[in-house]
Amino acid sequence: MTILAETPLWLTPIGWVVTFILGILSAVIVQRTTAKKKIVSWSVLSESELFSQSVAETASMPVKVVVGTSENTSLAAVNIRIGNTGNEVITNLEIPITFNPEATLLKHGIDNNLGEYARKLSITVIGSTLNLKLPFINPKQVVDLEILLGDYTQGSVLLDLSAPGVELRRQEAGRWDISSSTSIIKSFALSVAGIRYDPTVPPLTEVAETLRAISKKLDRIPIEKQKD
Repeated sequence: MTILAETPLWLTPIGWVVTFILGILSAVIVQRTTAKKKIVSWSVLSESELFSQSVAETASMPVKVVVGTSENTSLAAVNIRIGNTGNEVITNLEIPITFNPEATLLKHGIDNNLGEYARKLSITVIGSTLNLKLPFINPKQVVDLEILLGDYTQGSVLLDLSAPGVELRRQEAGRWDISSSTSIIKSFALSVAGIRYDPTVPPLTEVAETLRAISKKLDRIPIEKQKD
């Protein structure tokens, strides 16, 4: 003998309501996960001070860092990552990257292996602003820039863009799941107080160590008093 339990009448309306709510929530979740998003994210991956202004000011003799024909009282390398963190291809992007007004952009380059895509990028420098032009950038694609600057103030990087339907976000450096490659600024030459250094192989960390050693030696050099 089979006994069928009857469903209480008051549970039927509740079931309809629950089913209706779950249906709405499912539709919202599906819409949000499949919505087209154009998002450009950026981060400052590192700011490396190679030669500080305080060393130049406290040394026993005037010290300046010469890169090419530019004389600077400090030298820094900044790594910036720009990427498409949305799910749509973004086209025709022009991204100005601005530093403190006193900064001098001495050298710049692409710090990750982009292959043929790197040839499509365009970089121009006007004053203390670097303009990066991207014909397109695919989802999850990133562009790493390494920039050598004179008289740079840490924390002064500002990135902006104006493109229809594109959202700009600043992202924490640790949230990227792509590692940065080795330094690409290897071809510049530094001249400090007559001592020239050309890092054709060593990375920028070794350049920094060399400059620090030079600055310590300069502090120990006595200044001869001029005779009247």
